[in-house]
This record gives sequence, C-alpha cells and structure tokens, in this order.
Amino acid sequence: MAQNPSIQTNYGGEFLNRLLTMVTTGNELFERGLIHMEQNVGDKYSIPRMTLSKILQKRIEQPSSENSKGTFKIDERVLQPKDVMAYTEFNPRSFEKFWKPFQPSGELVFAELPANVQEQMLLEIAKVAKNELGFHFINGVYGEGEDEFFDGILTRIATDSDTIKVTANKDTMLDRLRAVWSKVPAAMRNNPNFCFLMSAGDLDRYDDEITDSSKGKDPTGINTPRFKGKRIEGLADWPDDVIVATIASLDVDSNLWSACNLVSDTTAIKVDRVTNAGEMFFFKMLMKIDTNIVWGRLAVMLDNRTISLEPATLSEFDKSGGTQTVTVTAPSDKWTASASADWITATKEDGAVKIEVKAQEVSGQARTGSVIIKLGGVTKSIEIKQAKYTA
Repeated sequence: MAQNPSIQTNYGGEFLNRLLTMVTTGNELFERGLIHMEQNVGDKYSIPRMTLSKILQKRIEQPSSENSKGTFKIDERVLQPKDVMAYTEFNPRSFEKFWKPFQPSGELVFAELPANVQEQMLLEIAKVAKNELGFHFINGVYGEGEDEFFDGILTRIATDSDTIKVTANKDTMLDRLRAVWSKVPAAMRNNPNFCFLMSAGDLDRYDDEITDSSKGKDPTGINTPRFKGKRIEGLADWPDDVIVATIASLDVDSNLWSACNLVSDTTAIKVDRVTNAGEMFFFKMLMKIDTNIVWGRLAVMLDNRTISLEPATLSEFDKSGGTQTVTVTAPSDKWTASASADWITATKEDGAVKIEVKAQEVSGQARTGSVIIKLGGVTKSIEIKQAKYTA
C-alpha cells in the first residue's frame, strides 16, 4: 500500500528567524540605517515623549511656589503592529523537473516536499514580500482596502499636524532643497543623523543639475549626494516630487520608528496541503508591522505632487442612484479612493474611480457626500449630490 502523502508543516527555528528577519528588515529604510526597529512587539509599543517650557528667570533669594516657572508636558507615540499575511498556493508536481535530485521515491511523486525545495520556495516568497513591504514602510496607508496594511513613514509625516510644510516657487531640485533647508530648525541642522530623503529619480535630477552647472565636470561621473554638507538618501520606493528633512538612524534617537513581531514557528510559516484529498499545497506566513515618527516638528516636508480629476465635478444623481466615472491623473498609481457615506461606493479601476450611488428608498431630503482621492499627503475631493426621494 502506498504511503499517505505528508509534508513538513513547521520549519526549523534557525532558518525561520533568518527568513523573517530578512522580510521585516529587508527595506531601504532599514538597510540604509534610517529607521529604528523594535522587534517582538506583540500588541503595542509606546514611545514616551517629554517637553519642558522655559524655566530660566532672574535670581530670587527666597523662591516660593509662586516663583515656579516651567511646565512639563508628557505624552507618547504608539506603535501598534497590524497583521499582515503572505499566502500562496502551488502544485509541487509542477516543479518536479527542476528538483529531480530531491524527488522522493514511492508511487506518489512529491509525497513529501523536501526541505531543500521548501527553503528555495520560502526564499522566493521572502524576496517578493521584501519588495512589497519596502513600499509599504514608506507609502503604506492603513484602511479597509486590499493593500492598506499599515501607515508608512511618509503617511505619518504628511498627516502629523506638527510637521513643517514647505512650498517651492521654482521646479529645480536645487531650489526645492533650498526651500526645505530654509525651514529646518537651526538646532536640527547640527544633528549628525540629519539627512534629506527623496526619490532615486529626484536624486538623479539633482545630480544632473550639479553636473550641468560645473564647467569641466565629467558627465559620466556621479556627484556626492549632499546638500549643505548633509547627506541625501535617494530611495527607490520614495515618490517623486517629495523631499523630507529629518533625523534618521538605527538608534533610539531616530525620528523614524517601526515595530514588528517575529511570531513563533507554528504560527508564522505553515506549509501544508490545501485539502486532504487534493494535490495543491500552500505557504502561509504571518507578520505584524507598524511605523511612526516621534516628533512632527523634526520633519520638514516639501510635497509637490498633484492630483487632477476629470471631470472635476459630477452631475447630480437622481433618486434611483447610478454610476459615474472619474479619471484620476497622478504621478503614481498608489492613490486611494474613499467615500464619506455608506450610500456611496468608490472603486479604483485602471486610472479611474467608479462612483456608485444607492437608490433613495424612503422619503427624505436630498443627500450630499464626497469621494476623497488621496496620494500620501495630497488629497482631492469630489462632491456627490443626490436628489431627494419623491413618491
């Protein structure tokens, strides 16, 4: 009698730790030493903050409580990792010609998937997860959407009320950097971990501007990525037309923080058969991740991204509802669309958003709502109107 098919379901601890560490730290922010990461955060991690107002005053020989000066303000920022899952199904028999030396003997080919093969496939899963997570660490937005796992660093900076926002009248990278630098607090400039963050494409533009402005400069060379002596980091997942100046390092003095939870072997990665009677197998990996910034006042942001909508206004929906489509033009396709009311549905479709309005079923007033298109810190809204119900 043939042996029942089986498969290894729990991977060895040493390899698991290597894999998960690569996935959760395999992003440019961490690899370049720009973000502090707290590991083994199961629920939430608090970052305590304290500020103290001015305390100096003229000397008083016998001070009393009335002479007390200065107010302590203590609060916290919270890292609360959100659940993220990697799940994929496959048929092991599709790979038998690639891993013939590892095939088991017996009547059923791939009765057990060898550890050698599992490792190779898990590494491929890790590569894909690494690339996806690298994007979300920067641009992530937490919400109900399919790709809205957790808020990324850029989202945190853009939405913080204390972030120093900058505009630039000219379009050159040199002028943009000058505009950002002019708003950087003097005390922040001297911090050894001060840096500028921008996209790799914008850094190339800046390099070209420096080369073109220098007589005799070798156009095939690369200029030192610095401005005012401070380093510039060009990140592949960072969006074009956005510059942030902040304090960034791997240590606790960094303004950029993240948290993750390397959960146990049995719950982190599972390799098993989809159904007992079938030949399909699955890989499942669970993670918990979040990011935050410590101080909005330690981030200076220039965001020159634009979003245009066509049409900019919609005609009024009648009482029976209906559908209208708006074309969205943006520098990135990573924008999101959300509705302000439950009678409005906004669906992203190939560079456009389809807006559906439910019918009015009971007598009442005309309804007004909106659909908000968001890309990082840039938002555009379009008003939705529906005529009142009449019998």
